[in-house]
Amino acid sequence: MASWIRKSIESAGRTSFWAPSGSITTLREDGPFHNRQVVRSGDTRHLPRSGR
Repeated sequence: MASWIRKSIESAGRTSFWAPSGSITTLREDGPFHNRQVVRSGDTRHLPRSGR
């Protein structure tokens, strides 16, 4: 994700992005200006609930 938002290697040194196994992270880039964003990180809504 750091690469996606074009964070420099120097400033990404202590950056961490946690997401559970099987989760989905959604990234978006707009057309005209190529701005990038992390829309959602670690989305687990698609996974079945445990304990059912």
